[in-house]
Amino acid sequence: MKNVIITSFILALVLSSCADKNQAPTAPPPPVLPVLAITSANTTTDSEYPASIQGTVDVEIRPQVSGNLDRIYVDEGAYVNKGQTLFKINERPYREQLNNALASLHAAEAALINANLEVDKLTPLVQNKVVSDYQLKTAKASQKLLLPISNKQKQW
Repeated sequence: MKNVIITSFILALVLSSCADKNQAPTAPPPPVLPVLAITSANTTTDSEYPASIQGTVDVEIRPQVSGNLDRIYVDEGAYVNKGQTLFKINERPYREQLNNALASLHAAEAALINANLEVDKLTPLVQNKVVSDYQLKTAKASQKLLLPISNKQKQW
């Protein structure tokens, strides 16, 4: 029985070695891929990068007053000199504020003149005892309230 097994094993080994070695295993056909034709042309390529460019010396310009710009005298990035006009701000709101302040000043000056006239008018009347002393004191108090306005006018 051992001989039968060994003989069958040898026979199987010989038969497998005698196989046709000229027959190679067939490879699958190559896959079909899309093909593009390349053409030659002049092109420009752009690249965008998430960065900011700054100069070696950057000057930050901040307004000293608020307002709307009427005119810009300098292009962005251009060289400027000290004292050069860069922008023109709309002057209308500031002109209105100046006119209101001047009107208030003139009204206060008129009130001061009126108070001086009242004191000048009542002084002889009090001396002659035509009116009471109380009216003159009231007029002088009004005059004292308005006197700082005349001092401010002298400072201008």
